[in-house]
Amino acid sequence: MVEDVLAFVALPLAAAVVFTGIHTWFGLQVLRRNVVFADLALAQVSALGATVAVVAGHAVQSPAGYAYTLAFTAAGALLLTASRGLARSVRQEAFIGVLYVFATAATVLVVDRSPQSAEHVKKMLVGGILSVTGDELLKFVVLYGIVGAFHWLIRRPLLAAAGSDDGRKDMGKFLGWT
Repeated sequence: MVEDVLAFVALPLAAAVVFTGIHTWFGLQVLRRNVVFADLALAQVSALGATVAVVAGHAVQSPAGYAYTLAFTAAGALLLTASRGLARSVRQEAFIGVLYVFATAATVLVVDRSPQSAEHVKKMLVGGILSVTGDELLKFVVLYGIVGAFHWLIRRPLLAAAGSDDGRKDMGKFLGWT
C-alpha cells in the first residue's frame, strides 16, 4: 500500500522539490529588492502571453507558445525596470499593481475571444503537477539547473544590485549597460 502511494507521488514530489529550490532563490531576490508583488505581476503578464499564443493557434507547450510567453514576460520585466525611474512621481508598488490588473483584464478579454475560453482558463489556473512525467521532470531539472548555475555565477553582482544604488550601478557596468 505504501509502495503504491510512493510510486504515485514520487515524480510530483521530485518536481515540487525542484520548483521550490529555484523559486526560493527568486523569492529571496524579490524580497531583497522590496518589490514583493513584482513576481505576481510578471506571472500574470506571462499568462497573458500564453493566452495570446493559444488564441493565435499555438499549443501552450509549443516553441511558439514559449516564445510568446517569454516575449510578454521580457516586456513586463522591462516595464518594471523602467518604473524605477518613475519612483519620484509614482510609487513602484502602485505601478506593479496597475501592471497586474492590466494583464489580468487583458487576459480575460483575450480569452473571451477564444472558442474554448473556460477550458483554457481552468488549465492555466489549475496546473498539473500530479501528472508530471519523467521526461518533463528531466527537462525541469536541466532547465532549472542551467538557470541556477547562471545565477550562482553572477550572485555577487546580483546581491550587490539588490543592496544599494551603487550596487545597481556596478551591476550595470558588469552587464555592459553603462
